[in-house]
Amino acid sequence: MSCCRINNMDYIVFVDYFSDAERKRIDYAIERWRDKADITREKGIIIRFKDKNIDSFLDDLYSRLDTGREQVRVFEADMHEPEIRAREEVLIYHSSAGSDVIEKFLGYIMAKINAHYEFRQNGIIRYAASTKKGQARIEISISDSEAGSKTRIKISGYASSAKFLHDRIDEEMKTFLGGF
Repeated sequence: MSCCRINNMDYIVFVDYFSDAERKRIDYAIERWRDKADITREKGIIIRFKDKNIDSFLDDLYSRLDTGREQVRVFEADMHEPEIRAREEVLIYHSSAGSDVIEKFLGYIMAKINAHYEFRQNGIIRYAASTKKGQARIEISISDSEAGSKTRIKISGYASSAKFLHDRIDEEMKTFLGGF
C-alpha cells in the first residue's frame, strides 16, 4: 500500500490486494468511512508516471481517448508515509502442563478463532487470523522447563484486532490453565 498527498487534505491511496476476499474487505472499509470522510473509490486506471515528459505522455494519451482530456485528471503528488504501526499484544503463561499439551490446546484455540497455520520456524508457530476487527498475526513459542512449560503468544495487528484476539485467547488460556 502507498499513499500520496495531493494537498493539505486530499490523499490518493494505492492498495494492492491479492484476493477477491481482500478486495471486499477494502470495499467494506471504504463503506464504513463514508459518513466520516469524503471518500470515493475511483473508476478507471491509475498510472504512476515518473519522468519530466508528462505533457508529452498526456498528449499521446488524450489522442487515444474518446473524449480526450475530459476523461483524465492529473495530480502532482508527494509520498505520504503514515505514522501507523501494527499494535502488539503479548501473553505469557507458566504452567505445570507440558509443551505438547499446551500446543494441542492452542491448536484448538486457533481453530476456534479461525486462525490459519502459516509455518513453524525456530521454535515459533505462526498463524494468521481474520476477525471482525481486522487481520492479525499470531506467533506462539512454547518451551519446557523443570516446572512444566512457558508459553509466549505475540499478537500483531492494526486497529483493535490485536487487542480483540488478546482478550479471546487470554480468556481461553486462563480457563484451561486453571485446571493445572
